[in-house]
Amino acid sequence: MDTKGMPIAEQFGFRAKHSCTHQVHRITEHILAKRQRGLNTGALFLDVAKAFDKVWHNGLIYKLYEYGVPDRLVCIIRDFLSDRTFRYRVEGVCSQSHPVRAGVPQGSVLGPVLFTLYTNDMPRVHGVELALFADDTCIYTSGRKPDAICRRLQTAANTLGAWFRKWRIEINPTKSAAVYFSRLKVTRLPSVTLMDSPIPWEDNVKYLGVILDSKLNFSAHVTRVRNRAAFILGRLYALFNKKSKMSLRNKVTLFKSVVRPVMTYASPVFAHIAPKQIHRLQVIQNRFLRRATGAPWYMRNSDLHIDLDLPTIAQHLKLASRRYFDSAVGHPNPLVVSAATYNPIALGKFRRDHRRPRNVLDFQDDPITIAQAKVKQHRQTTRRSRCRLRQSFSRYGLIAGRFSPINNRSVAGVSSATSSPSDNAFRSGSNVRCINSNQIIATDQAEVRPSRAPLNRNAKRVMSDSPSRGPLSGALETSHSMERPPKRSKSSVTSQPGNYNEVTARAEAPEGALESCYS
Repeated sequence: MDTKGMPIAEQFGFRAKHSCTHQVHRITEHILAKRQRGLNTGALFLDVAKAFDKVWHNGLIYKLYEYGVPDRLVCIIRDFLSDRTFRYRVEGVCSQSHPVRAGVPQGSVLGPVLFTLYTNDMPRVHGVELALFADDTCIYTSGRKPDAICRRLQTAANTLGAWFRKWRIEINPTKSAAVYFSRLKVTRLPSVTLMDSPIPWEDNVKYLGVILDSKLNFSAHVTRVRNRAAFILGRLYALFNKKSKMSLRNKVTLFKSVVRPVMTYASPVFAHIAPKQIHRLQVIQNRFLRRATGAPWYMRNSDLHIDLDLPTIAQHLKLASRRYFDSAVGHPNPLVVSAATYNPIALGKFRRDHRRPRNVLDFQDDPITIAQAKVKQHRQTTRRSRCRLRQSFSRYGLIAGRFSPINNRSVAGVSSATSSPSDNAFRSGSNVRCINSNQIIATDQAEVRPSRAPLNRNAKRVMSDSPSRGPLSGALETSHSMERPPKRSKSSVTSQPGNYNEVTARAEAPEGALESCYS
């Protein structure tokens, strides 16, 4: 099929790398691009009645021969469609079997492919665009005057009506709709008929899950998805409230999986709307955060977003649009590429009508997103500094495990240590413990004996980042267990010149200086 150019480029249904968002974005981009040039757009959205159940078997076999499908494969498809029966059951009683004379089996792998081939030769009129997604059909054209637009739409409707009659495809005119996209309100429009039935003009229409209004500001779509998300949020109140035993992480995951996709479906299509409309969706997310965390009234919503690392709706729409446009550059369908690759006009202060979907990439981040970025940057910087600190400890043989406080008596016993043992400790790679900027104790791991003596109440407890115990943890606990001697004034100590004893060293040192390296 792909080698022979089938299906046509306008058909986005049942194809790889094609979605409803691509087709709706293509229509929306065409309308907004023409609006920048001062043109209006008229569109017909057709409802095919029971599309898969009305496929004519003989007509499908004829088209397969016309497309050059091998005869053996055509015979297999003919046997697949023929001799099928159906029956219905009412209150446990089944009716007689009836033959199936039209339609392709729904739920089968071959059914969508056969329907795509059956509608592959749908006629196209010059000046009128065609958009297909399975059986959802849309034709649209642009112009300056409503009469010219309606005239071209009527010509295309007549051509499609004749093709539908020929291949026995039924159209429901009452469920079909016509929309005139314009910035100004038009009171009177010429009627457009399809298969001798008039198609009513509507202010908005739902196409592939997105409500398109005549002014294309998506206010009706935002209202619909907001109400739907609020309804789902209320139904899940038992899981989202503060009394629920579900963890906060699972609550956020459930919100991202169930509630937020309802509001952000086809987000690249309407992400460029006014901030006031996006705020209406943000209210639903704020309501979830306060309900899930049980935050008091004085707690800010920005703090909740930062603590839970949950992006705002505006930021989520922007990121989704960026991924969409980045992937659309290398899309195999040229219609998708042409609709996504363009240079939008720079927005001014009073040029809201010229907003297009790609303008969302140039929008500035909201204050909550900026604060989240600063917090992430601070965390990364802290993590890097901790990694460098651990590497430096392990490189020079320092303790990278638990740091314990020491008392003054243990320091006094090593105040007379010289620099040569410390140099030997660094060179041999022995375990060392920092006491002060000019004092280093070198110990051997084999000589360490743990002590279970009670800790001194006056000792300052300082813990390191690593929860593991270092090789000198026993020695550090021993230093904890030593009791602090009673304080003696400097005047009561008689020291001779050249005799620098323990009490003089403690009196001259400021309070807490011995534990400064652990703080």
